[in-house]
Amino acid sequence: MFCKYCGTEINENTRACPYCKRRLTEKPEQKIVYVKSNNSLATVGFIFAWLFPIIGFFLSIAGCVCSRSCNGKGLGLALMGILISIILFAIEIWLLIHFQDILQAINEQYL
Repeated sequence: MFCKYCGTEINENTRACPYCKRRLTEKPEQKIVYVKSNNSLATVGFIFAWLFPIIGFFLSIAGCVCSRSCNGKGLGLALMGILISIILFAIEIWLLIHFQDILQAINEQYL
């Protein structure tokens, strides 16, 4: 085998020419693969936080955990889902307690 740069006869298994010091074998072309990583659990948790706070709470927690593997994507959305879930759940509990008293007062009035 001959060096393609200086023409000197060299061994076939040589990667670089010992005379001109140039690399004979091409580096394999490195392909860059872009992986789109998104945190679907954070998005779903945020949506469910408005509709079904308990389910949204747990989905948002899962979104927080998944944000580590997604380079932090969706962490803010997951935290907002947790916060909204807690607030709406507290409002629902307050409404249940409050309206239960009102319904009892109405029943006592008509009985």
